[in-house]
Amino acid sequence: MTQSADSAASSAARLPGRGIVAVHAHPDDETLTHGGTLAAWAQAGQPVAIVTCTRGEQGEVIPADLHHLEGNGPALAEIREAELAAAAAALGVTHQIFLDQLPLTTNGAAQTNSAAQTNPPTRYEDSGMVWVGHGAAGAVAAAPSSLIAADKDVAAQRLAGLIRQLRPRFLLTYEPGGGYGHPDHVRAREIAVRAAQIAADPDQILGLDPWEVPAILGSVVPAGVLRAGRDELAARHAAGQISGVESLRPETGQDALPALARQDETGILELDVSPHEILQARAAALAAHRTQIQGVRSFKPQTQPPYLAGAYGLSNNFYSPLFTRDFFLPDPDWSGVEVTADDLIPPAPSSET
Repeated sequence: MTQSADSAASSAARLPGRGIVAVHAHPDDETLTHGGTLAAWAQAGQPVAIVTCTRGEQGEVIPADLHHLEGNGPALAEIREAELAAAAAALGVTHQIFLDQLPLTTNGAAQTNSAAQTNPPTRYEDSGMVWVGHGAAGAVAAAPSSLIAADKDVAAQRLAGLIRQLRPRFLLTYEPGGGYGHPDHVRAREIAVRAAQIAADPDQILGLDPWEVPAILGSVVPAGVLRAGRDELAARHAAGQISGVESLRPETGQDALPALARQDETGILELDVSPHEILQARAAALAAHRTQIQGVRSFKPQTQPPYLAGAYGLSNNFYSPLFTRDFFLPDPDWSGVEVTADDLIPPAPSSET
């Protein structure tokens, strides 16, 4: 990740705001989607905040010694909160908060989320999902406490207050398909976009001046890069170069692609996250999510396609590639300003006004 002082200063002057607010559905999503970017900005001294909408109560549990947590929402939530705190620390992010912990501000008055004011207190919970195809998730019958059952505008108002407070340069989240279709991912992205609209609206009285986020970016990956990365992982696996987790097997370029894969690469922005300290931080953050992620492996990072940097596995027992690039597309429902790849490079604090 290289940038001249002149280009850093130009980028900082062209785009208003400072830092990043990343909006995600569950603990681990922040690292799986764009952990390299969060680490890069945090290591550059830029303000980074992670807002997590649920505590992942419905998640599957990988380690055998923790299988008893699966199906026990409160107990799993407690573990995943601790995992998220450890992952955020590994990335260098000091500001991590759950969406339901943000105050709801109406008519200029902040309402804290206490039992005296909300009965029962608001708590956004994991909606669950079902696999409907290779790399594709769908919705299940969700409880009234689930994120997808919550009032979207109320949830967005909570986030809008934080956006006005922090005045970020970028709002990072999922692409409209939620990465692979998880209903909570789709809803988290919808909440992020609606929150940006509320934060920018001067008629919304939230007790802070309006703030129009310059850009909302969703994580994607070029389809060709993903296919090539899968094929290379399969070749390395066949050659015995990836070992340690017997149950994990590689996908190939012939397997179905998730929603985040883009055949049309027009407009995709990329950030080089290949520096050792960034890849090391991301690997540590992935390993911190022990209930959800297994078999994290690091390779000699490639600076050319397919940009392979490592691998990891989820509960589906497939190896997935890790890349030396994070890829983004501007959200189609947010006009914002035109963003270039240079704008993704974190400016030095001295270059900002």
